[in-house]
Amino acid sequence: MKKIPTVTIGIPAYNEEGNIHHLLLSLLKQNYQGIKLEQILIISDGSTDNTVSEVKKIKSKFIKLIDRKKRLGIIKTQNQLLKHVKSDILVMLDADILPLGENFIQKLAYPLLKDSSVGIVGAGTKSIKPNTLIEKILSQSHEMKNSFYTKINNGDNIYMCHGRARAFSAKIYKKIVWKGECAEDAFSYLFCIKKGYKFVYQKNATVLFRSPSSLSDHIKQSLRFTYGKKQMEKYFSPEFVKKQYEIPNNLIIQTLLKYLINNTLTISGYILINIYVRIVGLFVKSNYETWNPPISTKKIII
Repeated sequence: MKKIPTVTIGIPAYNEEGNIHHLLLSLLKQNYQGIKLEQILIISDGSTDNTVSEVKKIKSKFIKLIDRKKRLGIIKTQNQLLKHVKSDILVMLDADILPLGENFIQKLAYPLLKDSSVGIVGAGTKSIKPNTLIEKILSQSHEMKNSFYTKINNGDNIYMCHGRARAFSAKIYKKIVWKGECAEDAFSYLFCIKKGYKFVYQKNATVLFRSPSSLSDHIKQSLRFTYGKKQMEKYFSPEFVKKQYEIPNNLIIQTLLKYLINNTLTISGYILINIYVRIVGLFVKSNYETWNPPISTKKIII
């Protein structure tokens, strides 16, 4: 009899009381036909809110909680999480997202089951309806950036390997150790490619998320991305890193002009915000490991 592939869902959580309860309920309702859910493992990284109590409200044999009192940051939390996984597939999720549909996990795992040369699968993302002007601008910019990211190698690139949702084969997650202050999502992509495995963007497996609704929260995210990216050259060659992040200029210009024509105010606003963030970045250093995450993105998604 053929062995059914097993799945662990891992969720690092720091002050995620706003959405984690709803995320866990959604995961328990997923269709796991063809795969076997072993556990949903949550590590609370020194949360100071009601994250732990929200998790404990849900009674399920699948949910395992590690309530670590001291905050160590995303890198050490994910490395700790790996020590508790023995499944064929590890699905890593941010706590402030929701899967779109009940076949999300099934769809995300599919490329790994189909092709043994695939090491990581990245999910599609969709920003929910914005409530503020900043959120509207950033939601539109996310759509614009995704439109050219998905045109680079059909989406199989470093930009689509994001922390919101990824599936790892055992061949990758059993070998990877996240380092220092690297952007852990990009590091996982580079590690996968260097080891000779493929990254696959699975657009049919989508998660919903909330864009930052304040400028300060967006600046935090942007500085974290920029700082984490710079650290990659400590662990991979500069040429290799540069090549993976490369975007054709003509693709950027064509997409930017298209969105400027159709969404003049929001895209113009994003350009101005982006310029401001770059100026701020000249004077502010972001600590990737124990950064203060945005608060506005952690609200309930539904």
